[in-house]
Amino acid sequence: MLCESKNINKNPRYKIIKYKNEFLMVDVTSSWIFFFIPMLNWGVPKKYAKISQSEFEELNTFTPKK
Repeated sequence: MLCESKNINKNPRYKIIKYKNEFLMVDVTSSWIFFFIPMLNWGVPKKYAKISQSEFEELNTFTPKK
């Protein structure tokens, strides 16, 4: 698997991505326009922040079901 994705409980705006022992918190909703035209999401760069493993463990996360 290339990376692992987790959601934050009761916070749909951010996702946590684990990639090569790094944890990234990605802002998935940047603007209200993406709710009306979701295909624009693929071409727009996302904002993210690197977090430490201890910060990741403090978050209330769950793995989304597919």
